Amino acid sequence: DKMMNIIKTSKEDIQLANAQLYIEMKHSGNSFFGYLNKCLSKLKKERGFVSLLKRLKTNPEEFNDVLSEIEFNAYFAKRYEIEIEPRIENKKLDSKIMLDKRNIFFEIFTPRNYKPLEEAKKAIEIPNLSKNKIFDKLREQIIPIKDSIREPLIIVINSSISVIDEHDVANSLLGEQVLRILRDKKTGKIIEDYWDRDNCCDSEWAKF
Repeated sequence: DKMMNIIKTSKEDIQLANAQLYIEMKHSGNSFFGYLNKCLSKLKKERGFVSLLKRLKTNPEEFNDVLSEIEFNAYFAKRYEIEIEPRIENKKLDSKIMLDKRNIFFEIFTPRNYKPLEEAKKAIEIPNLSKNKIFDKLREQIIPIKDSIREPLIIVINSSISVIDEHDVANSLLGEQVLRILRDKKTGKIIEDYWDRDNCCDSEWAKF
């Protein structure tokens, strides 16, 4: 009741978000498990389903990661030919889906929240965490088997429980946004200003 009252009356974004999260976490169990059961029912006849279910049951620390894989695969199941956790050499990717008459691999990961933010009692600066997360995924999961990957591979990021958003990902892939200012050397007056991308990440991506 207290949280519902906050949602109805509060105008503070953080307070509203906390109240909504509380209700979702504490009082939406039945809805959540009903949704999970629907996803699982779509996957139970798919190749690799047993392995996915085993991870869900035995590795609670991977719960959010496995849940993302379940949701993703359930979306395509029954409409496309899919394989859950296809193996390439000694590595497993998360999904292989036949789209437009060709197989496409998908590697899905779910970044966790920024730990200092959870413990902070005041406003703090949040760095762009997506670049290192993507690099880690490439180093650990993809680069070791890159010579054996014959089909396109797409990395899927579920950012719903982290501070990473689409702007962070774009900055990681294309370079951080910077404001360029052109000045007249004689007068010092601004001739033009425009948004551009810093190319500092080009050398980092070249390693891969």
